[in-house]
Amino acid sequence: MKHLRNLLLKLCMLTALLCLCGYRVGAQNLPTELVPSQVERLDGDKEVVKGDFAGLIYLPKNNTPNEDEEYHQSYKIACGVYMAERSGEEVVRYSRRFIVYLNDKEIVPTAKRVARTLLLIHALHKDRLRKDHPRNNSTVEVWMSRQSGGLGAEAAGRQIRNQIYLFNIFSERSPAEWLREVAHEYGHYILPGFAGFTAPEEWGNGVLGEQLFLHWIAQEQKAGRISPENLPFVTPEQLEEHLAKRVTPLLKRISSEGINLASLQQKNAEGMNYLCAATLYIDAVYQSKGLRDTFAYTESTDGVIYYKGGDLYRGLMRSLDSSNLISLQFPFLKWEGVVQSSMVYLPRGEFMVKAESGIKRWEWVASEQEIPTQKANQLKVTRPGWYKLKFFLENDKVETLRLTLSRKGNEVN
Repeated sequence: MKHLRNLLLKLCMLTALLCLCGYRVGAQNLPTELVPSQVERLDGDKEVVKGDFAGLIYLPKNNTPNEDEEYHQSYKIACGVYMAERSGEEVVRYSRRFIVYLNDKEIVPTAKRVARTLLLIHALHKDRLRKDHPRNNSTVEVWMSRQSGGLGAEAAGRQIRNQIYLFNIFSERSPAEWLREVAHEYGHYILPGFAGFTAPEEWGNGVLGEQLFLHWIAQEQKAGRISPENLPFVTPEQLEEHLAKRVTPLLKRISSEGINLASLQQKNAEGMNYLCAATLYIDAVYQSKGLRDTFAYTESTDGVIYYKGGDLYRGLMRSLDSSNLISLQFPFLKWEGVVQSSMVYLPRGEFMVKAESGIKRWEWVASEQEIPTQKANQLKVTRPGWYKLKFFLENDKVETLRLTLSRKGNEVN
């Protein structure tokens, strides 16, 4: 009996240690890494996702019941979600990035769509912002439950550390709402922590994830890198309709006004919406590199662990001040015919300017402040700030406008 008690005590201690190390009992059938030859021998339901955002979704034939740490509910089924790692065009490894837990076989089809959504968003984030999950905690665990988790019947989800909860999964949701909710909770986990808001919630990176990730998905679908049948939950038309209501108005607003620091510093719902608008504008105009650099230069002015809207603005200024090559792109200007315009922030300096085909000429519109000096394809900015850039196009069929500014004396960034 004493020997049995000691054995049980050791097993309990080992279980606790494994949980502290990020290893959940019951996930042992979901290895952290797999090579293609191992995938072929897996026993269970497996789906190899091909294309530009490749990966693996795997439900083992046999699972050990699991219990989540926050609400202590039991989950019978675990689904591993793996990103593909390539050498050239060949997949050489699958690395686990998510485990989706569920407690009902009826949920499996929805869980697979959630898995595909997470796989896609993770790949886009890694591709555009060059960030992956931390090595010491590379797996995000997603718990899909019938219940509300004690947060009220209206609660749809919650993120705690590397845990994502999706509640009330049998409640009626539109296809875009499913996509939005998954993007929201993952945004809380993976995007920079902008916080201090009074409404609709304290942290702004969830709403930012909704807007940014769905915008990226739509861009990739239009570019042909995601086929319509591989869009999780939605059709291209449903996604376009959602973005026309939620994203396009944000881009138009900043395009016509520029980013206003006072508006970014608001702590209410309007401030959160403005943070999303500013971030989407940076991503659209200065592209993924510009957003990546902006986040890299964003620092907390108060010395706290989270950022405020004004920190994003100052991060953009710092990143552009240090850039020798600035690529401007305007994929959202399609409604003003052959003459189009947008507000752009210009750092101090002298630049050579190259316009893409389709642009007959470009000019900076006079304002209260001194406008940049423009001569042929040269530009001199003595006072950094927001300026209106006007394009005169060859025809009204031009969709995406591009302008490249190279700082004089520098050929690379």
